[in-house]
Amino acid sequence: MKRFLIQSTILSVSFLIIGCIIYIRVLPQYYHPVLLSIIPLFYLVTNILHYTLLITTKDHLDKFTRNYMGFNFLKIIVYVIFAFIIIVVLPSQIKTFLINYIIAYMAYSILEVKEIYQIVKRKR
Repeated sequence: MKRFLIQSTILSVSFLIIGCIIYIRVLPQYYHPVLLSIIPLFYLVTNILHYTLLITTKDHLDKFTRNYMGFNFLKIIVYVIFAFIIIVVLPSQIKTFLINYIIAYMAYSILEVKEIYQIVKRKR
């Protein structure tokens, strides 16, 4: 868990720094403060559910698949609700929001799947 927390923290800080540089220097007309909420959301949800998954499947690898699918379902529901709220509240920012949202989702998903794969490989 410690390694995953460090990797997700590095990813989050990198995204925030890159995002600030891009939206301050290159594309200031597309910046909106709500864009800064995407990274903390993904960081918190991913780390909380990853930790919960590790705790619930600690000694029982047979529960892993069921728990992993259940936690991913919850995570997707949280992400969809958040996206829906932002899209309804800020319709003028849909394109910018969705581009940032998809990039963050892909990056955090890749990080999580890589870590889960390594954990399952070690336990077998």
